[in-house]
Parts: sequence; C-alpha cells; structure tokens
Amino acid sequence: FATVNFGKTTFPQLARNIADVSPIASALGISFEEVGAAIAAVTSIGVPTTIATTQIRSALAELSSPTQKAAQQFDELCGKSFPQFIKEGGTVAEAFNMLRAEADRVGVPVTSLFGSIEAGQSVLALTGENAGRFNQFLGEMDKAAGSTGKAFDIMSDTVGFKWNQLKQTFATGLVNLGDVFEPLV
Repeated sequence: FATVNFGKTTFPQLARNIADVSPIASALGISFEEVGAAIAAVTSIGVPTTIATTQIRSALAELSSPTQKAAQQFDELCGKSFPQFIKEGGTVAEAFNMLRAEADRVGVPVTSLFGSIEAGQSVLALTGENAGRFNQFLGEMDKAAGSTGKAFDIMSDTVGFKWNQLKQTFATGLVNLGDVFEPLV
C-alpha cells in the first residue's frame, strides 16, 4: 500500500514487476520495506515500475557478485562484501550512498562504477538529491507496516465479508461431506 501511495505506480504494475527484484532482495536479507521504499522513490521521479524494478535488481545483482566491478569497488570501500554488509545490518541506502560518495570523491559518474547502465541509474535515482526522498519513504514504510492488517480488519468487519466467509465455510463443508459419501456411492 505504501509503495503505491508514495510512488507513481499501481497495484497491477507492482504485482507484475515485484518479482523482478524480490527474489534477489530476499536472498540477500533486504527487507520488503526497503525494496518497497526504493521502488516508490524511483517511480516517484517518473521512472516506470517495470524499469525501476529492473534497475534495482541490476544494482543488487552486481553488488552481490564478486566478479562485478561494483562489488569489487564496494568491497574496497567497506572492507567487506555487499552481502556481508547487509547481513551485518547495513542497508541498501547506506551502501548506495557510500558508492555515490566515492564516485563524487574521485570525480566520476556513479554509473561508471557499474557494468550496466540500469544498475547505475538506480543508484543515481536513490542517492544525491534523491536520497532524502528514499529515506523519507523508508521511514513511512516502517510506519505503514501495520496498514495491511488494519485494512484487513476494516474489510473483515463488513457484512459482505462475513457473508462470503459463511458461503466459503458452507462450500467447504459440502466438499467434505461429498468426500465422506463418495466411497459409498
């Protein structure tokens, strides 16, 4: 809900594209809230959802692959690999900001630290003047974590929801009854 609310995306767009980034984020131990905040921040500057998820996935993939230029650069900067950094409690925002600061320090575009333009563009979209937006959305994601449960509680307290529950219980009972009598018939 918060990703759609803060970003320029819709539920159908998010549903179609979240699988581009969620498997690698999950494997690295990156929270869904941080992924959602990143998607919201990138789409809020006008990047379509499908491109935003591809860009974020590309950056995470390059940073987690020891043979990639970005991963090697991160390891030199931080003294540990990106996956280890995340495992020890570091965030994507911190990692991206470190890379951006290093690029600025040596006077090169942050996109030059990555093998693909997509990966570099996500870092560009989430750092510098856009870092505040990313951090704001991340803070809002933490606050909104209970919003799904609240929405469900409100919806489940309606007559229509209760009626649908009753119909489903009845249908399940009929199936169970059919399973009992099937051998006899």
